[in-house]
Amino acid sequence: MLCGLPPELLHYLALRRGWLDPQDVLALACACATLHRRLLAHPFARDCFRALAGVSSALAARAWRPA
Repeated sequence: MLCGLPPELLHYLALRRGWLDPQDVLALACACATLHRRLLAHPFARDCFRALAGVSSALAARAWRPA
């Protein structure tokens, strides 16, 4: 069901609304290859995920854009 959603809607629900913790988004991305590709494969999506995890987490990963 989730794999059938457009990537934009999946990003909005998982990364932008703040309904899910970073651990939940990561678990969702690990559920199948399609969800991983849609949630974390694109650089913008990875930046959104790192921003969701917080500034200290982004800086620890040396990810300057989401920080």
